[in-house]
Amino acid sequence: MLRSLVGSEMCIRDRYQRRVRGHHPSTMAGGTSDPHRKNVLVMGAGFFGVFMAFNTAQSLQSTLNTIPNLGNACLATLYATFTVVCLAGPLVVDKWGPRISMIAGALAYVLMVLSNLKPSWGLSIPAYFLVGLGAPLLWTGQAVYLSRCANYSAGRELQAQTDAGETPVLMELVKSKMEEYNGYFFSFFQANGALGLLMASCIQLETDNVQFLFIILSAICACGVAIISFGIPNVDNVSLEELAEASTESTSRRLFRDADLDGTGKLTRAEWVAKFGSEEGFDAADANKDGYIQEQEFVKANDEVGFCAQLLGTLRFGLTQPKLYLYIPIMLYNGMSLTFMFSDYGRYLVAEALGHKKVGFVMSFFYACNLVATILAGKALIRRSLLITLASICHIIFFVGVLLLRPWMLDSGGSVFANSSGNNEYSRYALDNGKNGGDWQHYGNDAPSSVWVLTFLFALIFALGDAVWESQIPAVLGGYFPTGKENSLQAANYKMWQSLGFALMFGIDTFFPDVASGEDHKTNEPKPYHNINDLFFVKVLLLLGGLVVSIVCIWYAHTSMPGGNLNTEENDVAPETEKLHSVVDQK
Repeated sequence: MLRSLVGSEMCIRDRYQRRVRGHHPSTMAGGTSDPHRKNVLVMGAGFFGVFMAFNTAQSLQSTLNTIPNLGNACLATLYATFTVVCLAGPLVVDKWGPRISMIAGALAYVLMVLSNLKPSWGLSIPAYFLVGLGAPLLWTGQAVYLSRCANYSAGRELQAQTDAGETPVLMELVKSKMEEYNGYFFSFFQANGALGLLMASCIQLETDNVQFLFIILSAICACGVAIISFGIPNVDNVSLEELAEASTESTSRRLFRDADLDGTGKLTRAEWVAKFGSEEGFDAADANKDGYIQEQEFVKANDEVGFCAQLLGTLRFGLTQPKLYLYIPIMLYNGMSLTFMFSDYGRYLVAEALGHKKVGFVMSFFYACNLVATILAGKALIRRSLLITLASICHIIFFVGVLLLRPWMLDSGGSVFANSSGNNEYSRYALDNGKNGGDWQHYGNDAPSSVWVLTFLFALIFALGDAVWESQIPAVLGGYFPTGKENSLQAANYKMWQSLGFALMFGIDTFFPDVASGEDHKTNEPKPYHNINDLFFVKVLLLLGGLVVSIVCIWYAHTSMPGGNLNTEENDVAPETEKLHSVVDQK
C-alpha cells in the first residue's frame, strides 16, 4: 500500500511538472519571469478591444438611439439571455476549454457592434440576443483561464519559497495571486471604457454621423477578438493537490498516514468529514487503491448525467454553497447599479443637465477613475474588509446626493420629490420625441460650473465604489473556489446573477415606459415634474435598499462563515486546507 501511494505521488508530481514545463518553461522555481502574468495581461488586452467597442455602444444607447425604447429593449434582451445561458456556461467551458470558449463568445460582440450601423427592431434585437448567448462563454472562460494562471503562478511561488526554507500555505498564495491577477485584468477592462467614450465624444463634437463611429468601433472589436484568438496559449487545469505534491515529497505521505483508510484504500465520505471537519475537498482528495481518482473517470461520470440536470446543477451550486449565496445580493446590486450609471445617470442627469453630447466625457471620466481605483484595490494596500466598507460608503453618498440634488442640477425649479414651485419648467436639456424628430432641445441657460463639477464628482464617487465590486468580489469568490469544476461554477453564478441585475433594470424601462423618467410616452412631451413616481427616484431607493442588504450578507460571511474572512492574511486555515495545502516539510 505504501509503495502504491508513494508511486502515485511521484506520478502526480512528474505529471504536473511536465505540464508546467510544456506550457511555460520558466514557471518552475528556477524561472526568472512569470509567463502567467503575461497571459493575463494579453487576455486583458483582447478584452480591452472587444469591450472598448461594446461598452461605448452600450453607454450611448440611451442617447444616440433615436428609436423610442429600442436601446433599453436591446440591453434587456442581452442580459436576460445572458442570465439564462450562464447555466450552461460551465458545461461548454469544460468541453471546449476556456480559450476556445472565449473566442466563440467574443465573435458575437463584433456582430452586435456592426448592427448599430443601421439599428432597427428586426436587426438589433437578434444581434443583442447573440451577445447574450456568447457572453457567458466569454466571461466563464475568462474566470477559469485567470484562475488557472493564478494557480500555476502560486505553485511556482510555492516552490521558490519552499526551496528557500520558508513555510508558506498554498491557499494563501492562491488567493493572493487571484487578487493580483484580477487587479491586472480589470485595470485593462476599465481602461477600454475611458478611451472608447472619449473617442466617441470627440467624434460626436465633430460630426453627427454615428455610422462613422460604429465602423471604427467594429474594427477595434475585431482586433480584440484576434488578440484573444492568437495571443494566449491553452492552459490546462491543475488541482491544488498537484501543486502541493510538486513542491514537496512528504505532503501526501503525511495526508495518508494521518487519515483513516478503509480496507480498500479509499476515504469514505464519513471518514473525510470526521477527519477534516467538512465535505469540502472530498472529491479532490478521495483516493482509490492506486492513489487518486483519475480526471478522466470524473469527466466520464459527469457526461452520464443529463444535460438538464447539469444546468440545474449550476444553479443549485449557487443556492446551496453558503460562501456563494451570501454574495448573490452584491452580484445583483453590482449589475443593477452599473445599469443605473450607464443608462439612467447618463440619460436623466448628465444629458439633461449638460447636454447629450457631454455624456461620453462624463462616462469616460468614470472609467478612468475606475481604472485607477481598480489598480489600487489590487495592490492590497489596505485590508479587503476596509475596502468594501469604503466602497459601500461611496455608493451611499452617490445615491443620496443624486436623490437630493438632481432637480437643482437640471434647473427644473423643483424640490427633491416634486416641483413645489408650481412652474412648468423643463429640464435644461430635454428630448423632444414629437415636434422635432427626436432631437434634444435646450431650454434656459447653460449649466453653471458648479453643476459641471458636481456631475463629474458624482461619477468619481461611484467609480471608487464600483472598482471594489468589480475586482474584489470575483477575487473573493475565486479564492473560495480556486480550482476545477467548482471554479467554473462560481464564475458562471457570478456572471449570471450580475447579468440578472442588468436585465431587471433595463427591463423596468422596457415594460413600464409610461412611468419612466424624462418623457411622457403618451403625449411625446418632456415631463417638467420630478416626483417620487418617476422610475429614476424609484431606482435610487431600490438600489439603496439593495446595497444595505448586500453589506449585511457580506459582513455575515466575513465574520461568521468558516474560511469566509475577507482578509487573506487573517483567514483561518480550515482543517482540510491545513492538511492538504500546508507545504511544511516535516521529514
